[in-house]
Amino acid sequence: MRVFPPPGPERNDNFFSRTVDDDNQARLYVGLSAPGRNLKGVLLRAYLGLMAAAQKAWNDHKSRGRENPADPYMTLLGYFSSLKELGVTRSILEDELGGQLEQFANNRALAIEDFVNPFAARKRPCEPYELTSRVNTATISKTKDRLSKPYVDKDHLDVALATNMISVGLDISRLGLMVVLNQPKTAAEYIQATSRVGRQLSPEPTRNKPGLVLVLLNPNRPRDRSHFGLFPYWHQTFYRHVEATSCTPFASLALDRGLPGVAIAMARHSRPELAAPNGAMASEALQSITEQVAKVLQDRCVATGAADADPPHSTPIHGCA
Repeated sequence: MRVFPPPGPERNDNFFSRTVDDDNQARLYVGLSAPGRNLKGVLLRAYLGLMAAAQKAWNDHKSRGRENPADPYMTLLGYFSSLKELGVTRSILEDELGGQLEQFANNRALAIEDFVNPFAARKRPCEPYELTSRVNTATISKTKDRLSKPYVDKDHLDVALATNMISVGLDISRLGLMVVLNQPKTAAEYIQATSRVGRQLSPEPTRNKPGLVLVLLNPNRPRDRSHFGLFPYWHQTFYRHVEATSCTPFASLALDRGLPGVAIAMARHSRPELAAPNGAMASEALQSITEQVAKVLQDRCVATGAADADPPHSTPIHGCA
């Protein structure tokens, strides 16, 4: 009991860890699953609601111009795990989003009585742009440039659709709104993709612009249902679910990347002349140690191969490294 005391009277304090409320978070994740509804219809409704609500927030602070706090949410970034899903969504948006968005706020006003309408009328958006492999490099560069432009700029983008191409290399601090269709296959991809929004943080909470990530989960997929059922807990701990990176031992690319550092470290620890800060330039000492380093590395490779071939109960001989 002294080593592992039980939880205290408060659930947020169990001796080993304490839950701290932090309002200055980078992203807020919202899960949405609608059994009995067509997922593409739910997707369209989600796009309409988010864009109309962003327009309402923009209108409330319109006098602030480029400093409008709603600017990060005026561009919606859609994320898809496959080009097929992206293509179907693009067709839906081109056919129905523009026409319904102009009347969406009015329709909600009729449905909600004695309540402040959280939506505002928004003009027909421009054609959605893509960040995918089927778009040439010049167009992708132009799309990234337009994504960084504020809503008051005539070249701004209302909607952009992307695949895992944006998981790395897209560092636009302005973006703050993302809709993810279906749960990505890996936790690493999910974290990398959703981290593209909510990158404009400030020590001052009033100037902080966190990201909003809406995840549309398919109730007909067991994996999506599982993520929806554990949505709060999984997002509180999703860094521990990141998959380990695999590496094939002694692969040529792995050797090219890792062997130089290992060889230099072994050489500088073997001879006093090479250990000094400027010792790496002692070419004569380095040449005299090359055969010894190569022999140790070769023995290590042979010993590792023998260990893999031996039965589990044997005791393999490891080379010195």
